[in-house]
Amino acid sequence: DGIVNTGTLEARGHVTVGSLFDGGTSPLKFTNSTAAQTFTLTGGEALFGGNVTVDKASGTVSLASALTLNDSAQTLTLTSGTLDMVSYALAVQGANNNQTLTINGGTLTQGTGTLTTYNFTESSGTFNGGANSVTVNGVFTLSGGAFTSTSGTLTAAATFTISGTPTFTHNSGTVTFTVGAATIAPLGRLFNNVTF
Repeated sequence: DGIVNTGTLEARGHVTVGSLFDGGTSPLKFTNSTAAQTFTLTGGEALFGGNVTVDKASGTVSLASALTLNDSAQTLTLTSGTLDMVSYALAVQGANNNQTLTINGGTLTQGTGTLTTYNFTESSGTFNGGANSVTVNGVFTLSGGAFTSTSGTLTAAATFTISGTPTFTHNSGTVTFTVGAATIAPLGRLFNNVTF
């Protein structure tokens, strides 16, 4: 039980959010550690209401359960270190349709779980797609870093933009555009299967 609404929670070990957690808006930051860490929310997958940041000098934070960030304007940000979804679903989306997954450093590894987000932004760092679906229901922006898509289906459901000099690897997967606008500049990005 309990609500945490003030200050930043800096995690240097494992984090568990139980089913009796009452919520709160304090951000959670995995930081200042090279050790392996886990993030477990069994029974409380959607109860954590603060922003989550992975900013480790090195090492990996591994999901040990599904994670849903669905509060208004909630964010998941990777700055340094690795977040590994392993086999669990990750959703950064709620009814407000204003949640954002940002990679500006570090690595997000999809594993075998499904990834759903409203907005996706990568300006640096690495996204390693797995074999399951990746769905971006809002704005997809890739302007830097390395993005290896899923070998399954990447669905872009609103605005899709690739600009600058990122590396986009299709991973033999499918990109499905159900978007109002798609911008790829400069041209020359290689896709495998594309559907509209």
